[in-house]
Order: sequence, then structure tokens, then C-alpha cells
Amino acid sequence: QYVLVNKNSGKYLEIPAASTTAGTAADQWQNSACDCQLWTFQSQSGGAWTLQNVHSALKLDIGNASTAAGAALVQTSASGGASQKWTLTSAGGGYYKLVNVGSGLVAGVAQSSTANGASVIQWNDVSVDDQLWKIVRVN
Repeated sequence: QYVLVNKNSGKYLEIPAASTTAGTAADQWQNSACDCQLWTFQSQSGGAWTLQNVHSALKLDIGNASTAAGAALVQTSASGGASQKWTLTSAGGGYYKLVNVGSGLVAGVAQSSTANGASVIQWNDVSVDDQLWKIVRVN
């Protein structure tokens, strides 16, 4: 199990309020020791991964499999679709870019926010710290 820590904010990728509802949008929050901040990685073909939330057992996805910049990252039931697959690109220093296979866009925090509850979205790779994540094994 892993946490994904945003380089810009130091906050964790999570599913808010420990929701188990498909379609709930991901956000960032300070370490809360909630298993809604824990993720497992499942290897897929072509070097891609799916990320499964430990609390909800749902997959990290893009809302409506959108390919548009600004679309929210959400949790959904496993579909095998490209929007649920991610590649990890090393950015150095232990940080990675999460690149969505379906859209080719990267996961980042909206408007480079450092606030608890800020939305996590996909966007063009613009080489900013809110698009970098440290993947830390916790157990």
C-alpha cells in the first residue's frame, strides 16, 4: 500500500470523506491516517498500472473517460478502460508524473493549490511541481 504525496503541497492524493461511491472526485488532503489515502498498484500491459483505493476498492479514473484538460480524477468500478490506466514517468528526486493512458495528460492539483480539499485533475504536462508525486510505501 502506498500514499501519493504531491511535491507542491506535501499533501496526499485521497478520496474525500472516505467515500465508497463511484464517481467521487479525488482531492488532496494533509496526512489523516485514513485508508482513503492509501492506494495499491496493479500491473497492466504495456508498462501501465491501475491504482486502487484501499478504502473503497475502486479504481482511479478520469470522469467520463474525458480526454479534456481540466477533467477531474474520480474513483470508478474496474472497467479495463484506458482512462483507468496510468504510466509513471520519473521526474527525478523520487517524484513521478502520473500520465493517463487514455488522454495522455498528467495528474496534478488544480491551480497549483496547496489547500486541503483542492481538486486533482488532468492537465497538459507543463512541468510544474503540482504535477509531481512521490509514491511512498507505507505497509
